[in-house]
Amino acid sequence: MGRGQKMIHVCTTYFDPRQRCVGPLEFSAERFGVSVSNFGWNDKFDGFLRTKLIPLRKHLDSVRANMTMFVDGNDTILTSTLEAIEKTWEKISHSKVVIGSELVVWPYPELEQRQVALAGASKSPYKFVDTGLMIGTTNDLKRLLDIVIDSVPGYEETMLGTPKHILEDDVGLFVLNMLDERIDVTIDYGCEIIAPLKNTDTNDYNVVDGKLHLHLTGTTPHIVHCNGHRSEDRRRMKQVSSGLLGGVKTKVRKA
Repeated sequence: MGRGQKMIHVCTTYFDPRQRCVGPLEFSAERFGVSVSNFGWNDKFDGFLRTKLIPLRKHLDSVRANMTMFVDGNDTILTSTLEAIEKTWEKISHSKVVIGSELVVWPYPELEQRQVALAGASKSPYKFVDTGLMIGTTNDLKRLLDIVIDSVPGYEETMLGTPKHILEDDVGLFVLNMLDERIDVTIDYGCEIIAPLKNTDTNDYNVVDGKLHLHLTGTTPHIVHCNGHRSEDRRRMKQVSSGLLGGVKTKVRKA
């Protein structure tokens, strides 16, 4: 890092009990000399609260870097340096934690219009929340997660009948806390740092020279998130990684 630039700790979580897998995030990060800490390698999925949010908060206690970037591990590709990501964060963050945006509402469709209103004058079609990215100062991220995690018992009392997997969903918890003004974050509506491709079509973007150009926002994001559950969404990682990574999606770490 150059003068004035911050140390950024990059972390993720996915189950890898033998610590053998090098997925697309780690493989792509290696090209920029970035190491990725997988704090959840030994944890089978048990809902986003217990598998992602609580372990991330615990992990942050051991982080000495003044900034942290959490990125979902199994379906993301890094296409830029940390210096470039930091520069964009400084431009859009307003000194807050930045999280990603999404094209579709989840998991509370009844809160759709309130989230659209929150997006204000943004002309981007990305109006909703995607917590596949969280980036900010480590201390701010700690405080944010403390509030979100501590809010769960209260929502359990006031939202009786809500399925447990919905109530403990990471996106849902961020949405509830944002709308209740418990937390104040910057949402990357313009997909300047991360572009979730869920529910996009192949004509919504193109890949040139190792970069994804998102026509929906007119931006070239630093991180590509190949999320989603449609058949087209599930094929996307293979298609996009071919242009971004030369077709390499994963490999096995040498012993």
